[in-house]
Amino acid sequence: RLENNNKDGKKKKKIIKKVKKQKDKEKEVNEAKEPKEPKEELIYSVKDKEVFKTGSKFEKIKTLYDISAKSGLFTTPFALCIPSNVYEYFFNLFLTENQGNFALLENTEIKNLDTQSENFRNIFVNFIMHLYDEKEPKIMEILDTISSQFSSLSTNNNLLAIRSSSNLEDNSGQAGAGLFDSYLNIDLNNKSEVIKHIAKVWASVFNSRAIINRRNLNIDTKVARMSVIIMQMTEPDFCYVIHTINPINGNKNEVYIELAIGLGETLAQSNQKGSPYRIIYNRKDDTLNILNLSSYCYEMERKTSNIKMIEYRNEDLTKSEDFINAVGKRLGKIGIMIEENISKEKVGQDIEGNYMKIEE
Repeated sequence: RLENNNKDGKKKKKIIKKVKKQKDKEKEVNEAKEPKEPKEELIYSVKDKEVFKTGSKFEKIKTLYDISAKSGLFTTPFALCIPSNVYEYFFNLFLTENQGNFALLENTEIKNLDTQSENFRNIFVNFIMHLYDEKEPKIMEILDTISSQFSSLSTNNNLLAIRSSSNLEDNSGQAGAGLFDSYLNIDLNNKSEVIKHIAKVWASVFNSRAIINRRNLNIDTKVARMSVIIMQMTEPDFCYVIHTINPINGNKNEVYIELAIGLGETLAQSNQKGSPYRIIYNRKDDTLNILNLSSYCYEMERKTSNIKMIEYRNEDLTKSEDFINAVGKRLGKIGIMIEENISKEKVGQDIEGNYMKIEE
């Protein structure tokens, strides 16, 4: 009986071990199937394999960066992005001392909104600047990363563009164009100016345009998230917008292109009289049709963002037919290539960019 009992005990131990191994394997399989929460980073690069909470705008910049690196037809400026979890962290910290100011803004009537919005944004920016003065660790790490990443680029250009990338803009259901603020020509070497303009982009969640838009769409303010893009500035000779489907007549074979001398605000804001260069590239037979030359009187200057008179006699787009033909065909092909890489269904794309001569 003792021998049988010992044998039975050994069998039970073996069965228990097998069951435990099986359970451990099942646990491993289940853990592998369950998506793991991504680590919340303070800043991402366009070179990173995966990014989270960076907004649709930065995701598109990253896609363009990857396409341009493979194609060689164009380049995409290097960019970093501070994800929205950083905004959430500092905004929640801000609210611990400013819940009353936030409630006041939320309940402000439209007629008083501009003033109240400006006051609230100033309080928020000053709060962030106080944290910077106190050398808050997250802020200092972000600024050190920005400085080291851009300083390592082989360029003498130390100017940055600091741009919004909200969850409420550049989406299929909501373009959100012009709702939030972006800033140009920020000196990389002036950390105080860099963090101030990052804070101003965060604060633009609360500008009157954005608030009115959310009220009209019944969107709760706390749903709004703001990531911040930091890009290398370029010094363009001219800017352009490519529509890969002609927006005037809907012709899918026609790529419609508009160009203007200087920075892109001339095209984006449409705030001066005149018209841009207008070109149609036919993707079917590789031909170009120049509809008209530009008649804008002023440009936003490349390095300073100052407004100055355009001297068209010095501009290659006006004085050289060969040049405008070559540029038009190249931009047409770039537009088609981006459309094919971004949209499997070949949905029309609107693409903003600029042209810059590279000295040999």
